[in-house]
Amino acid sequence: MNGRAVRLVPYLLAFFSSLCIMILELVASRLVARHVGASLSVWTSVIGIMLGGICLGNVLGGRLADRIDPARALGPLYALGAALTLGCLWINAGIGFVPGLHYLPLSLETILVVSLDFLVPGTILGMIGPVVAKMAVEQARHSGGALGDVYFFGAVGSIAGTFLAGFVLMYLAPTATIVALVAAALALLAAALIGEVGGMVLGLGTAAALALGAFLTMIGSTGSDVKFGSLSANGPTLVGTVLAIGLAGRGLRRLRSDIVAGDLVAGEPGRKTSADVPVKLTDLSALAFVSSLGFMALEMVAGRLVTRNLGSSIYGWTSVIGVLLGGLSIGNWLGGRIANRVRNEAQASNLFLVASIFTASILLAETPRAWMVRNPYEYFVEGKVGEPLAGGVGPILTMVSGTVGWPWALRILFWVSVEFLLPAIAMGTVGPVVAKLAVERVRASTKGTGAAIGQVYAWGMVGSILGTFLSGFLLINVFGTKGVILLLATGLAIAATILGRVWHAAWAGIPLGLCVIAFLPSVIPAKSGSKIIDSGRAFLLNQGENWGLREESHDVNTEKNAIAFVDESNYYYIKITNQNLDGDHKRTLVLDNLIHGYFIKDHPERLDYDYEHIYALVTRRVMAAKAKAAKSGKVADQPLSTLFLGGGSYTFPRYLQHEYPKTTADVAEIDPAVTEANHRALWLPRDTTIKTFWGDARQFVANRTGVKYDLIFGDAFNDFSVPWHLTTKEFNDKINGLLTDDGVYMINIIDKYVSDHKAAFAALDQGTNARYGERVYIERALEAAGVNEAKRIASDIVIGLDKKGLGVNTSRLARVASEAVAGVNKIVPVTGLEALILAAFEKGKIPLRGNAAQVKEAIEEILARDKDVKKFPSRIPDWAAVAAQADVKYAEDWGLLAHDAAMGVYQGREFGSFLGSWVETARKSFGPHVYVFGTASEPGHGQRETFVVVASHKPLDLALLGMRPDDPHFFDRSSGDLVAPKAYNADHMAAVKLRSRGIILTDDYAPVENLLAPVAKTRAEDDD
Repeated sequence: MNGRAVRLVPYLLAFFSSLCIMILELVASRLVARHVGASLSVWTSVIGIMLGGICLGNVLGGRLADRIDPARALGPLYALGAALTLGCLWINAGIGFVPGLHYLPLSLETILVVSLDFLVPGTILGMIGPVVAKMAVEQARHSGGALGDVYFFGAVGSIAGTFLAGFVLMYLAPTATIVALVAAALALLAAALIGEVGGMVLGLGTAAALALGAFLTMIGSTGSDVKFGSLSANGPTLVGTVLAIGLAGRGLRRLRSDIVAGDLVAGEPGRKTSADVPVKLTDLSALAFVSSLGFMALEMVAGRLVTRNLGSSIYGWTSVIGVLLGGLSIGNWLGGRIANRVRNEAQASNLFLVASIFTASILLAETPRAWMVRNPYEYFVEGKVGEPLAGGVGPILTMVSGTVGWPWALRILFWVSVEFLLPAIAMGTVGPVVAKLAVERVRASTKGTGAAIGQVYAWGMVGSILGTFLSGFLLINVFGTKGVILLLATGLAIAATILGRVWHAAWAGIPLGLCVIAFLPSVIPAKSGSKIIDSGRAFLLNQGENWGLREESHDVNTEKNAIAFVDESNYYYIKITNQNLDGDHKRTLVLDNLIHGYFIKDHPERLDYDYEHIYALVTRRVMAAKAKAAKSGKVADQPLSTLFLGGGSYTFPRYLQHEYPKTTADVAEIDPAVTEANHRALWLPRDTTIKTFWGDARQFVANRTGVKYDLIFGDAFNDFSVPWHLTTKEFNDKINGLLTDDGVYMINIIDKYVSDHKAAFAALDQGTNARYGERVYIERALEAAGVNEAKRIASDIVIGLDKKGLGVNTSRLARVASEAVAGVNKIVPVTGLEALILAAFEKGKIPLRGNAAQVKEAIEEILARDKDVKKFPSRIPDWAAVAAQADVKYAEDWGLLAHDAAMGVYQGREFGSFLGSWVETARKSFGPHVYVFGTASEPGHGQRETFVVVASHKPLDLALLGMRPDDPHFFDRSSGDLVAPKAYNADHMAAVKLRSRGIILTDDYAPVENLLAPVAKTRAEDDD
């Protein structure tokens, strides 16, 4: 191995270690969810425990690097990492056998479970960072650049691990398999680095066995699996586990012998050790602490702002993680170069100043000035207001909708980068500079550079932990996202002032002044009795809102069309608006950017949402069946026991108690602030008989004993943010156990379902493929003939030919195409669908409904009526001839038609995967009685819609729903028609099953985000 390759090794190892840590962190929440759910406390515990383990590992790794040759430490560390990573699967499975664990407070139980699973693996993997950093420093000419590159490669590894786990691995493989593959990769590295034949053989054997076990799991070979709690392990995985334990034992012996040998060398006379000349690194550790705290707080705030403006989706969170880690990696690289020129903390102060300025700029992006978002020429030169540059004038993140023509994911990524990339880069420059200063200080008096690096790393991790906990549990809840941004900018400015020169205070005064404007009105009484104080408070409130430092003003007693309530919790930005409806007051609950419910004052009987109508109609049939079984009493007098997973605006529980007075209602709501908002602004009495239990719904269901429910409503699946742990077979089994014998479980799901007929028709009639399609043919022919607005004219021609009974019969083509693929019982490549459709076309030979001359004559007539082409009457015959030839060519080219139809069907089948997989999963728990209702105008229409899925132990009477005299009668708000939903018939249910792709959602494999990713893209269509 040449010198350049050797120098590259530490950076590649830093990349790989961070990649493994991030994959393990992302799957950690999935592993523990079966025990403690997936609430905010779970995520915070996972992040905190993993960061805590890394922090401890940084300290231990730094000390280890000073006692033995760093290169000799890496092989054993990877060997230990492989065994402990694999061990977290067995520990997690064994936790289910611990008696009485669920009696602990949920927060304590969560911390205990996560610690048992991941603290030790996180610590071992965290030891690798300082070891490879010392290797890099010892090989490099400039310590600053080397440390910056180690930080950079580590950050890039974290980005790669995030995308690899979230976008690829969690869709392709179960969670346990992903962990086994990480362990296999670590074992493979251990084999390469351990430096002895026995360890190499054990490492290669471990990797091979685990890889084989993962392969067998992914192809569905589970016949010989051994069950241990929630874990299933096949033969190769068991062999790999045994070999991994042997590899770890060999690595421990190697470390022990090297440490003993190092201690003997260190005890020789004349050798100076780090203990001889103590060096204080308190100030540098404090700088690492502050910068890391600020970065993690920024990441939490960025996630909340993106969710608030764009909703919670896989694209939003991936963009936040990618942009922040990308900015960190760029900052690390730049910081390493800057570090070579920095000699003391005073020079480093400028980095904090820059970070403060860019952090404060986020506030400006949330409330941009007119000159920032409008046409600058019109604004500055012509003195006009100016047209919006990107379709809007609100927060920068809302410009996503106005970036027409871009893919939705790219839009989000771009605007998230505009707002958060520069602050992330600025904060990322600090770490390498601080580490370099520590190394230089220690080098002057000792040889303990590893300990110095480890100490700086460790305090940086402590800052990250505190930044995560403070932001997630306290700061956002108390100060709001904008308040946290102000605090960050102010704290960084103060740090710059303390470290640097007096002139830094000039900038520090700006965020300090903004803090006064933002926070002072909150501590001044609304009516102090002093006109001066009251007017001053009003002035500060007005300025705070104008500059985007405070949220909008609200009045819970308003009777106007205005904002009644605003709050920001750990989970949501909560807003309630009031609408005056001719004396009635309708208030709408908005969580982040999505409407979650409404309530009309003094009218609990009013239901406006389509899915609520279905809930009410099915409930009526359930109650009628209870009355019939009781053989006495009215339907409304029957007792009804209900459970709601998600409170929202508490509209439907109040409706049921109004219609059926003997209704008892339990609500499992994750956010206490949502319930409080209902009490304060949605007229939910504080003495209501609706019982609310705050916390994760899965934990509530798991611990609920001795209670049975007639109806359970799942209302926790909102937008594209779906709590995956509430979708699995294991959770459905728990729900099943809470239902009475005649009980019913209903949930609503947002998804898209495009029938094959609809997809084929759209593709053939409109030319959805970029190259083919009836309108595309004619459009391009007219463009060649020199007609402006060819697309519009081509559309008119196609519609005109269809009305005259000429041209291609696209309806018949679509029917043939859809019938050709209807019998396919699995998702197949577009080429397979194309072959089926082509064979059907060839067999049927669907001809033109008129000859070429008739088509030309009809096109001439259509063109002659067009006001634009009348300017060139002499060209009309030529254009008609060209268009007719194109139409004839389109009709005769069966290969292109088949490709067009197949592409439409194939793209249509991308949607509905989550709906299909949930339905098939529900069948595993509830049996065959699972019904699907859509809220679109017709099944398979292709709209993004809310589906209602109804599951029961027994068959339900759902015929003529909404049409019988004793049914509740609801009317469509737009058409005025009677609401009479029909459950999907056998054909549509078969189509839904096909779109499930054979996926059964389990605690070990629930790729919900990936299944909904195609639907998330359609948000662009809704917002354009």
